[in-house]
Amino acid sequence: MAGVEDVLVDGAEDQLPARIYRPDASGALPVVAYLHRLVLLGDSAGGNLAAATSMVLRDEDGPEAAAQALRYPTLAPASTSQFVTRRELGWF
Repeated sequence: MAGVEDVLVDGAEDQLPARIYRPDASGALPVVAYLHRLVLLGDSAGGNLAAATSMVLRDEDGPEAAAQALRYPTLAPASTSQFVTRRELGWF
């Protein structure tokens, strides 16, 4: 990453915070992230990460997500261990 820049951009009613990520690679386009709304999305294991992030934000009074989109997330029943048991593996 060559740099990160925080800017304000004109919105419909007010200025909105945005962050511009400028990559190192020549010819690569910068990525602009608008910071006024948080959207969590992911598929498969990414869906699991999005759901877990949503729960952490909720439990730790973090910012509220405007939306969450999970495409076939890998969600398992509650477990008492970090390891998957044969019984839990059968759930999948």
